[in-house]
This record gives sequence, structure tokens and C-alpha cells, in this order.
Amino acid sequence: MNHEHLENVLRFHGHLCPGVAFGYRAGLYALKEFGAAQGTLRDTHIVIAENEVCGLDGIQIMTGCTVGNDGLLIQNIGKQAFIIIAKKDGHGLRVLLDVPLWDSEHPLMLHAKVKSKTATPEEKKEFFALRTKRGQEILSMTDDELLKVFTASYPYTEKIRLFPFKTCDQCGEAVMSPLIKEVKGKYLCQSCEK
Repeated sequence: MNHEHLENVLRFHGHLCPGVAFGYRAGLYALKEFGAAQGTLRDTHIVIAENEVCGLDGIQIMTGCTVGNDGLLIQNIGKQAFIIIAKKDGHGLRVLLDVPLWDSEHPLMLHAKVKSKTATPEEKKEFFALRTKRGQEILSMTDDELLKVFTASYPYTEKIRLFPFKTCDQCGEAVMSPLIKEVKGKYLCQSCEK
């Protein structure tokens, strides 16, 4: 385990938790498997995330694949898994968390209270301690204990993301042309169209 890489992930995410620990470990596994340095898979691979929670930060920092550079696609189906495929042929691997993200539902109930601002100070303290503890447990597991890895393929083609802009006739803001609609002779952005 590379402590400098982990520090980069934790600095970006803000804290240690089970999700970011898994994202870090999945990214670390991919780097080893593809013989890449931290942050360089963005040049040759894309990541398809099967979730949209904390692990995304870990996988982004480790691989360099982000939403903004077209390297990270999110297809949230509620699974703790990442598919990492080569841009050139769409082949790669799927890394699945093979242990429960949380070891019970109790921390999740505390998390809901923290997020809804109904947790007592004691409950907040307990949640943060459990979050860190479970993150440390995930970091300490071997790849064989933590991960299931499968070969994977995914049809991948580069997509055009930049288009000419048109001005919305109502709000006056610039909008990429495929995302503006003509309504009764006026060009309207999605916000003004409602």
C-alpha cells in the first residue's frame, strides 16, 4: 500500500470511510494490474462506476479518470464495483467489493441522523468513529479477502462533448446547441423551458 497515494485520496475526500477505502483499493489494484502510475490511467482507460458514493473519489485520484476528462462514467446500479477498460479495445476488468461495505446497519442509521442533523453529539461521535474503523478494516484486508475481480468488456467510443453555443432568448445565458430547444420561435434553455 502506498501511503502517499492514500494521503492524496484522503486529502481530496476529506476523511477515511469504507467507501473511499474501497475506491482507493480498487484503483490501486487497477494500477498494479495495468502497470500504471497513480493518475495515469486516464490516458489509456476509462472507469465505469456502478455507484455514486464515496468510492468515486478514491478511484478518481488513483486512476486520474474523472467525469470532466471523460474518463469516469457513472452508471449507478447500487453496487460497490468499478469496471476499468482500455479505450483502445473496450477490454479490462471489473473490481467488486467482496465484503459488506458496512459490517452492520447501525452505522447507516447513525449516518442518516447525522445527515438530517438529528444526531446527538454522542451519536455523531460514534458514527465518525465507526466510519474510520470500518475504513481502516477495509484498508488492512488483502486483495483476496477484499475484492472479486472479473474480466470485463464494455463498448466504448469517444463522444463529442463540445458544441457551438446559442443564447437563450429568455435568460440570455449561453447554452450548448444540442441542449437548447426552439419553442414557439424562441430558443430556450432547459431552465427557462419549464
